[in-house]
Amino acid sequence: MFFSVFSVSLCFIFEGILVKKLQNRLILSFLAVIVIVLGSVSASLLVILQQNPLEERVVFLELDILTRGIVNFIRRQPRIEPGPRSYALLEDLAGRQETRIAWADPQQRILFDSAHRWDTAPSTDVFAQLRSNNNIWRGKIRDGGRRWLIVAHPYIDADETLGYVIASRPVPALQFLQRFRNTLTQPLAQAGLIALALGVILAALISRSIARPLRQVAETAQALTGGDLNARAPIEGPEEVRRLAQTFNEMAQHVQISQQAQRDLVANVAHDLRTPLTSIQGFAQALVDGTASTPEIRQRAANTIYEEAQRMHRMTNALLDLARFEAGEIELHQERVDLVHLARTRVEHFALHAQETGVALTVKADAQVIVTGDKGRLEQVLDNLLSNALAHTATGGRVTVIVSAAPPWAELAVTDTGTGIPSEDLPRIFERFYRGDKARKGTGTGLGLAIVREIANAHNGTVHAESVVGVGSKFTVRLPLEAES
Repeated sequence: MFFSVFSVSLCFIFEGILVKKLQNRLILSFLAVIVIVLGSVSASLLVILQQNPLEERVVFLELDILTRGIVNFIRRQPRIEPGPRSYALLEDLAGRQETRIAWADPQQRILFDSAHRWDTAPSTDVFAQLRSNNNIWRGKIRDGGRRWLIVAHPYIDADETLGYVIASRPVPALQFLQRFRNTLTQPLAQAGLIALALGVILAALISRSIARPLRQVAETAQALTGGDLNARAPIEGPEEVRRLAQTFNEMAQHVQISQQAQRDLVANVAHDLRTPLTSIQGFAQALVDGTASTPEIRQRAANTIYEEAQRMHRMTNALLDLARFEAGEIELHQERVDLVHLARTRVEHFALHAQETGVALTVKADAQVIVTGDKGRLEQVLDNLLSNALAHTATGGRVTVIVSAAPPWAELAVTDTGTGIPSEDLPRIFERFYRGDKARKGTGTGLGLAIVREIANAHNGTVHAESVVGVGSKFTVRLPLEAES
């Protein structure tokens, strides 16, 4: 109990000093646990010693030996009859053994008591409070405000019980405390000091292994806040702390990518808007100041302004679509869609453009491939992929749309024999505005593939790109097949 109170007090004392840091909290917690355990063990031993009848068993054993000795002593003496002479002998033995000795007749009535109490109260039924085992009685009784341990041994002669020798002593009191102090206090104190010393060392090592990685994560977070986006936390310590550091690093990586994407977005938007705005401004100025003097020049200026405005309009709509997809605000109009029919329809739409550029545009498809999705958005996916494929395939090349079922997926692939995509560009082609240097010369917005990815994700599908420079590219969209009814 002392150790428990001490540990609680220790916690309050150091509450405002040590527990401000996690490492100190852990050390203090270890020490408190050690102190509480030692206190609990000490208290348990104390209770066990207090409740354990070891002392009583020792007294019972001594009383049993004494009564047997008295019975054997009486047998060796000339015949002793109950009376003053025999009682005086018993009283003399009681004084020498510092034991209360009594004599009862065969009917278990007390005839003599060295304390002169039971023999003066014939109605006292001592044996009624005892337990018999092989005619030897043992037990406890209360007499004179005290509790007594009693053993009554029969005196038998010629198979006849002539009486009982009764020996009793007071129940031992407080001796266990003395035994506890003499035998256990010093070992417990030594064990406690050793445990505390080892606990301090162990707590310091364990708390350091936990607190140091956490402190490094906190320092890395401060570095990120300060603008160092390359800061990463070391992955070390216990498994949970390593997982925390790894998750934090992944988050930092995403933050870095997000920051880079934001910077790229601003730069790309500015880049892609500068050209149409410059054209619009130039031709508008020509119309205002009269430089476009002939009807043909004015018509060409008006057409250019209209086309550039359309280009800016498409870019704005694409950006709005991306923002709505990322915010989860796009609502898909779900219906049964036959990807084979959709592919043939969109190929027919691009057939004239392919013919004009000298590119062979074909479809390879299974009989029927059904998915559940937004038909308009899936058409947008195929349109974007076909536009890219035709834009990067030279005259005499081929663009093929392949539709197939690979349960549980439906696959919609667009392959071309175009210029291909460099391996260093391939991981980023689905980012907004990301286009290779050669693509910068085109009129695209640089948002088509990003929209394709968002539409595929919204349909619980995926999109994947493969490419070899000088050989061609393949874009594969995988969508869940319609479940069979």
